[in-house]
Amino acid sequence: MEVHHHSHHPKKWKEYITEFLMLFLAVSLGFMAENIREHQIEKQREIAYLQNVHEDLRLDLNNIDNVLNQNKSRLLLLDTFFNAIKNKTITNEEAYYYIRNLVLRATFESSHVGLDQIKSAGGLRMIKNKEIVTGIQEYERTLDATAKMEVVREGTLEQARFQMAVVFDPIIQYQMMKSQNYQGVGWTRFQRPQKADLILEKNPAPWACYFQAPGIDIASASPELFLKREGKRIRTSPIKGTAPVGTTDFGVKDRAENVMIVDLMRNDLGQICKSGSVTVPRLLSTEAHPGLVHLVSDIEGELKEGTTWSEIFTLLSPPGSISGAPKSSAVSVIEENEGKRGPYCGALGWVQGDQSELSVAIRIFFKDDKLRFGTGAGITWASVADDEWEETQLKARRLVSLAGGVL
Repeated sequence: MEVHHHSHHPKKWKEYITEFLMLFLAVSLGFMAENIREHQIEKQREIAYLQNVHEDLRLDLNNIDNVLNQNKSRLLLLDTFFNAIKNKTITNEEAYYYIRNLVLRATFESSHVGLDQIKSAGGLRMIKNKEIVTGIQEYERTLDATAKMEVVREGTLEQARFQMAVVFDPIIQYQMMKSQNYQGVGWTRFQRPQKADLILEKNPAPWACYFQAPGIDIASASPELFLKREGKRIRTSPIKGTAPVGTTDFGVKDRAENVMIVDLMRNDLGQICKSGSVTVPRLLSTEAHPGLVHLVSDIEGELKEGTTWSEIFTLLSPPGSISGAPKSSAVSVIEENEGKRGPYCGALGWVQGDQSELSVAIRIFFKDDKLRFGTGAGITWASVADDEWEETQLKARRLVSLAGGVL
């Protein structure tokens, strides 16, 4: 029997070196590929961060231009105001107009999305250009200094607003504006009816006003704020719930109706405000007004960047408190059963730049071809017809009586 032995030849040292080099090369290439991939990712992040900062700067430049334009307008207004005082040609009404507009704030608020991202992610280390890093750091310091200056300016303006509120309280303001010939600044001279004066004096509602335009006169005793805007901050204060003076506890129907409209307005504001910024700082608060008390809530938020007045009015109009929920269905029912409301239940007030005060046009006398008075009550499933009619009369009785009418 033959036995065959298979001989094993030991590897030569060159083969070992070759295998080692191949293994080393493979590992090295793997590390290099990973490093290249990480470098590409960091480069992409760097580009994304810089693009966001660039967008911040673009928005900030637009905001600065808006503030500069508003300040230029205020300087012209201030010059006109001083000249009128110097020449002793200014009326009380014009003084009120000038001061009210001069204490409004032209607000600069930085868009700092890109800066916040860089700071939270440690993104500055990814930016290789040291000049850009230095520029970003200097800009951040400038924004911090600007924010501190804005706080000081707002404090000064707040003091001015307080003094204005003292000087121009409803009674003093009424006495100052008692002259029958009212010269509105930049407006056509008109005669304010004596009945409008009487309503302002005897029923000093918080949003009372008189407005005249070709073909229409409006005397409003509105108690309700529709929209107040100060820069990016926006607030609405719907009224749902009315009772005689002395009432301290509203019923379930009124409270439920108020909360329903609060939810409606939260949803409306949520479409134009930054996510998470919409709050309800005041819910179901009792407010005393001439001849009655109301149940009032406040909803406020911070507007998204670039939100236009057109978008605001499109989403918020008509006011939720005088339409209902869901709003589109409520408006359809109102149109089918009431027809055109005219100025009644619209918005009445002023808008200038990024500032506004607009009331809901309720409790108003308006004259087109006839003299009309608008008021009403909200109808829900829990409504009792006699109660709603009594509420409508309660709202109307005092004002109609002041105007010389009888219910």
